[in-house]
Amino acid sequence: MNYYAGTDVSLEWSSARHAIVQRNSYLGFHAGSGPAGTVEMAEYLAELGLAPAQINYMLSTPQPGIRLASERDAKALGFRWQTVPSLFGGWRSCQAKYCLAVP
Repeated sequence: MNYYAGTDVSLEWSSARHAIVQRNSYLGFHAGSGPAGTVEMAEYLAELGLAPAQINYMLSTPQPGIRLASERDAKALGFRWQTVPSLFGGWRSCQAKYCLAVP
């Protein structure tokens, strides 16, 4: 089963100390509800240290659409992660910013 979350949840995920996602799952992204919201989201993502290409990818789909990001997309955008053995216990072993849990 593929799980996805809208950008509001994905923004929270991005801001976590350790962000963990289950392998073969997706995170969903879309632009804000209006131009001002999209600008605010872009500024927040930049404060988190994301590169312009990563921010553009995350915010390029207008609402009500959603862009489902895969592991392949993450690699292409330069996201690097640590593999952990479990989603539920992964936070204990996750030392990187982003961790990918193997089922």
